[in-house]
Amino acid sequence: MKQRIPNTIFSKEFREQAAKQVTEEGLSPKEAAWHLSMPVSTLKYWLKAVQIGRCRQDTTAVNRD
Repeated sequence: MKQRIPNTIFSKEFREQAAKQVTEEGLSPKEAAWHLSMPVSTLKYWLKAVQIGRCRQDTTAVNRD
């Protein structure tokens, strides 16, 4: 049976820093996601949100089961 990966809610600051790794430090989304141990698709979604100026306002980083 497949083991479920828990959903994670990241803080706004974490999302912004992750996006900066791509936009300012020159890493590819794939490289940055690998360094952060997160899905590339999630990081790409955040990058789009940063480009249009809207990032979710969550301030907690917790795992949900």
